[in-house]
Order: sequence, then structure tokens, then C-alpha cells
Amino acid sequence: MPELNIFRLKWTKLSSLALYLLALLVSFQTRLIITPGELAGGYFEYGTISLYAIDFVFIFLLLVQAFLLFAKFKIKNLKLKITNRNLKFYSPLILGLLFIVVSALSVIGAEDRILAVYRLGWIFEGVFLFFLVVFSNYNILKLFFFLGLGLSVQAGIAVWQFFSQSDFSSKWFGMALHKAEELGVSVIEVSNPGELPERWLRAYGALPHPNILGAAMAGAGLFCLYFLLSRRLKQGIEKRISIAVLTLCFIAMLASFSRSAWLGFTVGYVIIFTGVLLRKNLLARKAMLETILILGLVFFAFFGLYDDLVVVRIKGEGRLENRSITERISSSKEAWEIIKSSPLTGVGIGNYSLAQLRSQRSEIVNRQSPARSDTRSVSGGSIVNLYAWDFQPVHNAFLLVFAETGLFGLTAFIGFLLAVFYSLFALVPASRSVELEGNDTCLGKGKNAAVFGTAIMASLAVMMVFDHFWMSLHFGVLLSFLIPALVLRLKLED
Repeated sequence: MPELNIFRLKWTKLSSLALYLLALLVSFQTRLIITPGELAGGYFEYGTISLYAIDFVFIFLLLVQAFLLFAKFKIKNLKLKITNRNLKFYSPLILGLLFIVVSALSVIGAEDRILAVYRLGWIFEGVFLFFLVVFSNYNILKLFFFLGLGLSVQAGIAVWQFFSQSDFSSKWFGMALHKAEELGVSVIEVSNPGELPERWLRAYGALPHPNILGAAMAGAGLFCLYFLLSRRLKQGIEKRISIAVLTLCFIAMLASFSRSAWLGFTVGYVIIFTGVLLRKNLLARKAMLETILILGLVFFAFFGLYDDLVVVRIKGEGRLENRSITERISSSKEAWEIIKSSPLTGVGIGNYSLAQLRSQRSEIVNRQSPARSDTRSVSGGSIVNLYAWDFQPVHNAFLLVFAETGLFGLTAFIGFLLAVFYSLFALVPASRSVELEGNDTCLGKGKNAAVFGTAIMASLAVMMVFDHFWMSLHFGVLLSFLIPALVLRLKLED
């Protein structure tokens, strides 16, 4: 069936082009809001149902993969041999599919099943993205080029936002307007004796929150380090572009003032540094020294200009910082109470805040109209004025998964991450169809992806401990599966 083979090759190429487009657009939040979320009388982002622009790309890729699967059956070329060798690489996908199943079961007990089904779609997209990145035929360098291009635009917007202390809205970029003087906007507050507090706008990029920007920039920076230190790039323009992207993303990460991103990047960088040091390779040490000098100069220049802001964030001083820490501690305690109410199956994917609302023994006052007397009684108790944005998911992705999908969901999700980590040290199949230039690696043949993958996965785990967006926002869910997928694909290519 030569005609079918020709069509299959064309559709495979079309699939790779669509995947490049997805990599370019994945960080942009262009969407059509179908049903605005509402909680406590105000707009509620975590209950909003939207159709994102990249959802159409996912639908197209799903149709293409279905056609390719049909073509394999048609030409009798579908051979799935699960051996002890390649099971290590299929196990993350299997556990990801198990996480979908458990999340689907949690819909049964959800208070808002429509919202739960919608959020289940995010999980499906994440696992499908993992499958595409790990197992599809495409050029890995091209994928990173388009992904880096999209994130560089995000970084450029973020750097401009912070240094100009201004912002703009754009429906095409999916950006909302943020002003430092408005309540609910993420800022850093610096107080001087005898003066009013000064509010500094944290960098958002075109993303919903500075923390998710910081996490994306931290991940991009660590992947840039992989290509620089593994010597997979040509020593000319490709290396200079990677250094430029690394520097830009590092500045954007600093401007986000996300402590979890700072910590995650530091953990990953230390692991990479340790791996390079233990290899005792002069090329690796020279390349590592270059990155230390570049990033060190950028950090000290940034610190010299904004030392008061950096100190406030690191020490956790000031009214807003104390409030943030207090809220994180109290939200963790509240999460455990919600978990106790349904420990095995959870309260339903995407339904954490509704469970949070039920647990409040208070009357909710509409924050948009504080003077109004109409209230919504929850379950009695003391009268407390609560804003819609007071109901946020717990700032810990693992606790959030536990609360929404129960112990079974948490086990599947952690198992997925551990399976990716374990695969980094498993036997590697023959390199896939894409050949990369510059195989004279700095860390040694077959060692690059293991060292850098460990660093990136450790960084991801650290950041997940301190933020909820990994499982509460669309891009966060995709990032939760995209980063492990890229790590595993690089291992397959190594």
C-alpha cells in the first residue's frame, strides 16, 4: 500500500508542524470565556470555563494521531512489544493515563460536575502533550526553537513590565491589565519610616500570575543550560542565541520575584554544577564558568538596582509578605481538613474552592459592594467578610491533587513523576530518527540527560511544593506534563 505510506508520511510531517505551532503558542492565554466563574459574589478565575486558542491545535493533533494509528493498523505495521527494557519508558505514560482515569472517577462525587469535566479535559491535554513530545517523530531542536521563541516573547514583555512599571491588555496575547495601585494585583510593598508604602508591580508577562511566569523562566533557563553544556549546539550563532535566551529568561525570572522559582532554579543549577564538577571535564567546567559569570553579573546588577525589593522577598518582611506566609500556612491546614472529608476519591477535580467555601462557617459578603447587606449563608458561625479571591487553592500542587482526586490520584501523579525520574537512569533504546549535531558531550556520552533531567525534575518538584497553579491553571497543567516530556525525550535522544 504505497499510497497509504505516502499519506502517512505527509500526515506525520503535518503533525510535527502542528506540534511546533503548539510549542510556540502554549504559554499564551488567548481564550474565549464561555462561562465566567463566580464565587462569594465576585469573579472567580478557578471556576471559569474557557476555550483556549491552543485547544484547536490539540483537536487537530488528536485527529492526526487517530489517522496515523488507523494507518498503522491498515498496513499491519502496529507492533507493540512491552519488554523490560522499554517498559521503563512506557511506564510514565501508563501512569499518566491512570491519573486521567482516577480524575474522571473523582467527577462522580464533585459538587460542580460540569467544572470537573472541563478540568478533566486539561489533564487529558497534558497527558496527550506528554505522549506527543516523547513518542512523535519531529526535530527536537526545532521544537525547542519554537518553544524558546514563545517564552522569549513572554520574557521580553515581563522585563518591560517591571522596568517600566506599566502594563497593557491584549485579547490576542490573553493579557489582562495590571496596575500596582489596584487590590488583588501581585506587588512588592516597601515601607520606609515616615513614608507611605511603595508598591512595585511584579512581572506577569502574558501569564495569569508572576509565579507561573517565574516557573516557566526557571525551566527555560535550565533547558538552555542543557544545550550549552552538553555541546549539542554549533559554537557559532546557535550558542550565542542560547546564551541570549538564558540571560533574558533569567532577568524575567528575577523580575517575577517568585521565591519558588528562585529556589527551584537554584536547586537545579546546584545539581548541574555538582554533576559538572564530579565529571572533572575541562570543557564542562569552562562552559559552566561562563554561565556563572554571565548569570552572576546579571544578578548583582539587578540586586544593586533593587536590593530593597530582593531583601523584602527573601526575608519575607513587610505587611504583604507576612500576610502571604500566614495565608499559605493556614491554607495548608485547611487543605488537610478538606482531604479528611474525602481522603480516597477527593472532592472532585477542579472543585477544591467549592469545598473550601463549604468549609467556611461564616456569612460571605459581596466584596464588590461592601455596603450591601445581602449575604450568602454557608453554614453558620461568625461573620467574616471574604473576597472572591480569598478562596484560592492550597499553595501546594501535591496537596491540591490529594484534595481533589484523593489518595489514588496523588499516588498516580507522584508515580508519574517518579517514573520519569527512574527512566533517566534506565537503559536507553537506540536514538530516534532525529540526529543532533555536536555529539562531543561535555558530561560524557549518555550522561547529559540523566544529570540535567535530574536537575530539572528536582526543580519542578520543589516549585510544585510551593504553588498551586501547576494543577489549577491551564498553562500550569500543560507545563506539569511538558517539562517531564522534554526531559524524557532528551534522554531518548542522548
